[in-house]
Parts: sequence; C-alpha cells; structure tokens
Amino acid sequence: MTARTERVSAAAAIVRLAVGQIEGELTDDIDAEELAHVLREFYCETAPREGILGALRQLLTTAAHVAEPLEPDDDAETSCALHEAAVYVGDRTGTCLDAAAGGLGWQSTRSS
Repeated sequence: MTARTERVSAAAAIVRLAVGQIEGELTDDIDAEELAHVLREFYCETAPREGILGALRQLLTTAAHVAEPLEPDDDAETSCALHEAAVYVGDRTGTCLDAAAGGLGWQSTRSS
C-alpha cells in the first residue's frame, strides 16, 4: 500500500463512521420534519453540490477525469462508467430524495 492509498483508506473509514452516525440518528425517534431535513443533508435541489450526494458526485467526476489519460487505447470505458455513476448519483438519486422529502411535507423550491 502506498501512502496515498493509506490516506484514502483512512478518509474512507471516517466517511463510513459518519454515515454510521447518521444512520444511528435515523433509528432514534424521528418525526417527518426531522427526516425531511436529514434527507436535505443528502441532497438539496436548490444547492445540489452542497449535499452529501453532491460531494460524492464531485468525487466520482474527479476520478473520471483522472482515469481518462490512464485508459489503454483511448477506449474511455473506465472514465465513461465513472461519469455515468456521477450523473446517476446527482440526478436520479437526487430526484428520488427530493420526492421523498416532498412526500414528508418539505416545501420544495421546484416550481410546478
């Protein structure tokens, strides 16, 4: 293991601990308003880059850009898969979370 991979592993462990903390908060007595607020920490339509999913999307996009020059024969298989994952996390998952928060009574900023 290199120093870089050790640092990434340590950072990933911290993220897993944080996710475990959030999961623990969800299992405690929680009402609809609080749950909607927690979901907004994952994804907020008005500021999608600020939520947890926005950070994950940026991480995947960065990995895709790093992968591009490393791919053999310019096939872009790896970078395309990473870009697709980033879009899926940001758009599809975000839309689902927005709908879930709306179902709990959160006032969306989306104009209908």
